[in-house]
Amino acid sequence: MMNLCGVQVFVVLGLLGTSCLAQAPVPVPAPAPAGAPTQPAAPTPSPTTPTPTPAPLTPPPPPTQAPAPNASNSPPAPPPGTAAPQPSPPPPPPSAASSLTNALVAATALAAPFFAFVFA
Repeated sequence: MMNLCGVQVFVVLGLLGTSCLAQAPVPVPAPAPAGAPTQPAAPTPSPTTPTPTPAPLTPPPPPTQAPAPNASNSPPAPPPGTAAPQPSPPPPPPSAASSLTNALVAATALAAPFFAFVFA
């Protein structure tokens, strides 16, 4: 009976590791064809060719002002003495602990039929 418990632990850990690896793929660079240079050679400037001077920058145009808000496109003003409604902050990104918990739940759900078959 102890051996089956050990098998259960290894199966759960294996499924957990597999689900964690599936979440973070590692990019593999494509191999270069045979005979191709590893880096393209940069052109070397000749000493007799003058380097072109960049054109002078023109000043940017002045910014245009936004039209003044009017009654048709502005939200209604809050009544006096009340605070303006604040927008809700965005939800926080998922933490590593929640990702690990999700992986553990998924591994347990995948392993449940196997355990039911072994102990039935």
